[in-house]
Amino acid sequence: MSALPTLIRLARHNMEEKRRKLVGLETLMANLKAKLVQLEKEVEREQAFAALDSEKMFLYGNYARAVIARRENIQRSMNELQGQIDGAHEEVSEAYQEVRRYEVVLERQQERQAIEEARRQQAELDDMSIEMFRRARKSGQHGAGRVLGAK
Repeated sequence: MSALPTLIRLARHNMEEKRRKLVGLETLMANLKAKLVQLEKEVEREQAFAALDSEKMFLYGNYARAVIARRENIQRSMNELQGQIDGAHEEVSEAYQEVRRYEVVLERQQERQAIEEARRQQAELDDMSIEMFRRARKSGQHGAGRVLGAK
């Protein structure tokens, strides 16, 4: 019996570690999305700035190629990260199921013990009742038997 609570604690710890990893990955994804939004805003500002002067428009082409490369890099990182996040979700789900299995086994074990304890107590009460009945009968204090016998 004492092994199950230890297994449950260990499984819960394992599950919490996997949750922390998942949260870290999701935070990283949120940061990449924020970088992508920031990059888009920066591109809009640069386009507006380049539109004011033809010389700046000439330099904008180099900037645009660099931005496209950065955007592709961020998108590639996001795609890879999404795969890791999906895997981490699956790991957390499996860890939760493992914890739940141990908890169900412990609950069933406790129910069986409670039933066994109730049976044991009832058996003790039955034994006490039988013994009291025997003593009463032996000493002649059982009124119902005497009344029936007298008639």
